[in-house]
Amino acid sequence: MVTAGSQSWLLEHEVFDIPIAHDVTRSRVLIARNTCFIGAVELSDTVRSDAVELLASIRAGGMTPILVSGDTPGCVAESVSINSLRIAAHK
Repeated sequence: MVTAGSQSWLLEHEVFDIPIAHDVTRSRVLIARNTCFIGAVELSDTVRSDAVELLASIRAGGMTPILVSGDTPGCVAESVSINSLRIAAHK
């Protein structure tokens, strides 16, 4: 059986040999066959090229942009200088 998901999901399925280190700026999907860890897929968002300019115009209009995300906390927000972040991740 192949299992894919978060570290906690794999631990629930008795996969215990999961490497801890990974790039914290990416979301990681772990993959196991039976109870043996076999790999991971790391995903990241790409910030649009016009995002910084768009956010500057929002700020110039007196508004404060807030990023609502279910992804890795802070990664996209930091890259476009958003200080207000609401995490909506499901654990």
